[in-house]
Amino acid sequence: GLAISDLLKVITESVESYSNKPPEPWYNEFFLNLSRKYNLDIFNLNYDTWFETILKNKFNDGFIDSNPKSNYLEFNPQRALNIKDYKININHLHGQLDFSFINNETANAEFDDDQFYTIYKVKEHNNSYIHRDGSSFQNTQSGEHLKNTTIITGKYQTEKIAISPFDTYRANFQNCIMNNSH
Repeated sequence: GLAISDLLKVITESVESYSNKPPEPWYNEFFLNLSRKYNLDIFNLNYDTWFETILKNKFNDGFIDSNPKSNYLEFNPQRALNIKDYKININHLHGQLDFSFINNETANAEFDDDQFYTIYKVKEHNNSYIHRDGSSFQNTQSGEHLKNTTIITGKYQTEKIAISPFDTYRANFQNCIMNNSH
């Protein structure tokens, strides 16, 4: 358990070191210009928050502010799956720095959620690092130990993406590939 926690800490610190820097101006302008001309369905394998930084709050990632008093956004699969209703959709296939597990007490009080593996999104990116944590260990069907995390790395990725939002993002990815005429 400690080795996994340490590995996730190293990965997070590494990604945070560049994610907190503003994107290069050319990168920023490229995606802003693209978003002005086209609808975008972005499927990101990186853990950073650059698309959110560039596109501000003009995108759909399936997370909604269902409790304005909370520090977290709640994932709504129906919204995430309605990608045709939004000009810009962002799907983080392997997780994102602002994804977070929260303790059961907070989840129950703020979202009436008693599931221990629900992933939320931190509203304020600067606070994301202190909130990030992994859920408890579970077992796969073959009896192997599995620790669900907010960023997907290592073995058993198939099992790790079986929870929201990863399962929904994967469905979006498959649908976009099948329905894309180009």
